[in-house]
Amino acid sequence: MARIALSRFQLTNCRYTAISLLILAPLVGVGYIITADMSWGPHLPTVPIENNTWLLTEILIVLVKLITSSIVQKLILLAIFILAGLGAHRLASLARSLRDYPLAAYTAGMLYIFNPFVYSRLMQGQWLVLLGYALLPWAVASLWRLMQKPAWPTAWRAFVWSVLVALASLHAVGFVALAAVALFVAAGKTGIRRRAVWSLALAGAWAVANGLWLIPALTGHSHISSEVGSFGAAQLQAFATSGTIHGSVPLSSLLLEGFWPDRQFRYTLPSTLATWWPAVILLGSLILIGIVQVIRKRDKLGLALLILGVIAWWLGMGVGWRWSAGATQFLVDHVPFYRGYREPQKWLMLLALSYAYCAANGTAWLMNRLKPMDWRPVVAGVAALLPLLLVPTLLWGAGGQLKSVQYPADWYSVRGVLDKSAGDSPVVVLPWHMYLRLSFAGNQGTLPGRVVANPARHFFSQAVVTGNDAELRGVPPINTTALETVINTQILPRRNSITDVGASLRPYKVRYIILYKEADWDSYGWLDHQTDLHVAYDGPHIRLYEIKAEK
Repeated sequence: MARIALSRFQLTNCRYTAISLLILAPLVGVGYIITADMSWGPHLPTVPIENNTWLLTEILIVLVKLITSSIVQKLILLAIFILAGLGAHRLASLARSLRDYPLAAYTAGMLYIFNPFVYSRLMQGQWLVLLGYALLPWAVASLWRLMQKPAWPTAWRAFVWSVLVALASLHAVGFVALAAVALFVAAGKTGIRRRAVWSLALAGAWAVANGLWLIPALTGHSHISSEVGSFGAAQLQAFATSGTIHGSVPLSSLLLEGFWPDRQFRYTLPSTLATWWPAVILLGSLILIGIVQVIRKRDKLGLALLILGVIAWWLGMGVGWRWSAGATQFLVDHVPFYRGYREPQKWLMLLALSYAYCAANGTAWLMNRLKPMDWRPVVAGVAALLPLLLVPTLLWGAGGQLKSVQYPADWYSVRGVLDKSAGDSPVVVLPWHMYLRLSFAGNQGTLPGRVVANPARHFFSQAVVTGNDAELRGVPPINTTALETVINTQILPRRNSITDVGASLRPYKVRYIILYKEADWDSYGWLDHQTDLHVAYDGPHIRLYEIKAEK
């Protein structure tokens, strides 16, 4: 029996690996996937130790030294899709209704991978959010096992998964905490004292394990606390959930759309495809059947996930809908760190998990109703493939919208110059944008070039100073250093009259200025009129200025 169980797990793992490879296959080639927030490169920058992603980053830095950075990036994305599918599959398998119909769990795994939430986050390059999303069902499943059998083995697994979630996404930490409360209540009164003891022990152990970033954040001495504290009402509006489907925020959120970049038409929206509504109707029917079964059978885990899904749908709309805006504002004003959820659509990852569980239950019910047993595997297979109709654009590198690209050769030439002579001096990077359109990053729809986060930190090994303005209404520049303040308030406002920019930068030990020949670079002609700069390198895609030594 042990060998049969092991082979079944291996087969399931292979299937989700194959599905993940179908998504990433065109991206496996040489190069980097550069899209929006995922501006990857040959160099992996470090993060402060008080950052929750510090340990994960250090592990990745070691991996980059052992293998190439581009391979590490592809492995991360592959792991995200495999973990997401397997995690939802295993969580759905905990349902009593699936014990006789284990194939129904594939509907959960596939729907948890193929949905608009995952697709839009991939297109935006939010890989840490997706990693937290992929780990979420594993954490929820381990917590439910702890509630069922409070003991050292189950507590240890819950501890490991909850710590892994914290390494990837602080937002997902809040979702896991809420799920823990819901699961604790759903487990009932039997053995409540024992569950409470083990739950408190788990919370304490988790706090100790995350003390490096948790204590500075709680005491207001970290980048996390200062950044979250700067989020105001204007930013809630800038990142508000939008009504991409018939102008309705509630409907868009219910169907896992409404991510704020969706309204910028940077990628093909699933809701605009011909397969969208047939897939919504068919999957919606399965989910509704599953909801009925969860309620009828008083499935405690299912009921907890239903409640979490409703809460996530409501909070996921944020200030984008007038009937949820009040609740969001109340939480922002009275719950510490809730303003960190300035982008409330992240809540929908809990709704996606609820959908996946209910869809699997709906599939199991349908299989049970079929008298000819030979048709049951066919029904399970069709149900598992339905999510492909929902988001077919996720397959094959997002339908060709994502590509592996190489940095231009002259970028490597500039990097070589800096590695030889820049030392530990910071390097200023222009054009002064946090996000800019790069011609070599691939096309974005019909437009040449792709808007991505400035990739300088992921390409050059020196400390680089780049634009810190997201250029969204209501989102102010984040001046974290004195040098950034000088550039924003003294140099750029006087660029048409200044002739000695080097004098303003020397006190900060700046020796070089990089100018990409991208975006609005032709408006930086004033650099050629500086008396204390000279061109150290000039290529077709990039130019390097050196600040002359002070006389």
